[in-house]
Amino acid sequence: MRGVRASRTAMQARAVVLRRPGFVALLFDFQAHSESPGRHMTFERLEGLDAKATVAFAARSASGWV
Repeated sequence: MRGVRASRTAMQARAVVLRRPGFVALLFDFQAHSESPGRHMTFERLEGLDAKATVAFAARSASGWV
């Protein structure tokens, strides 16, 4: 798990481990974390929207990952 305001790059080593057997890992930053724009963290409301948008992106993009 990464900490508050940490970057998605903190999880890169784990993503590499998952990639070796063929899994796909999508790393993202919540808004107001790392390189993502945003003024403040809400600790749920906006981050939940970020997570939903990421899942929707992954679902739309999944066919290109094969």
